[in-house]
Amino acid sequence: PETHLLITIEYVNRHKIADAVAHATRAIQLDAAIAEDLKILIMDFGNAFQKENNQTIEFFTAMSEEMPLCSHMWCGLGLAHLNVSNFDQAIEAFQFQTSVDPDDPFAFVNLGESYFGKEDYAAAAENFKIANSKCDYFQFNIQIGRCYAMLKQYDDALQYFIKANDMDPFFLMKYTEIVKVFRDLGQ
Repeated sequence: PETHLLITIEYVNRHKIADAVAHATRAIQLDAAIAEDLKILIMDFGNAFQKENNQTIEFFTAMSEEMPLCSHMWCGLGLAHLNVSNFDQAIEAFQFQTSVDPDDPFAFVNLGESYFGKEDYAAAAENFKIANSKCDYFQFNIQIGRCYAMLKQYDDALQYFIKANDMDPFFLMKYTEIVKVFRDLGQ
């Protein structure tokens, strides 16, 4: 499966999408866990060669058609769109992902990031809150606080920043974000 995965990456980079899909499908048939690795590896390796090309988007579009019930393919498609700031398309892909796997907190994190990029901070905050409710090992309070700060709801922003703990992936930003709020308030 790993060999098929590496060949998949090469075909994506060479814009041979049908060949890439064939090898990715074979890799997943040999080891279902490859589906999760695929979205990460294609994004990591693919972007080094793509610049402004849409190979990753084309690849994950084809894979989501090939495997429409595989949430990892929708995630890959959403990440590919998010990577090039196609926020509406990213939102659509992540919404498909949540319909296939409603328990995946990172689908909601990615939705939150997409809405944040689109400057729909209220929707972003709601998706980060859903992610908080579905995730036992991470919390996304810094992201929620950043949404409220952008909405100029500074009291709510501070509450989320204050309750952020080391389980928040952006915990190290906690104090920086608090300082930004006080700066925005002229304090």
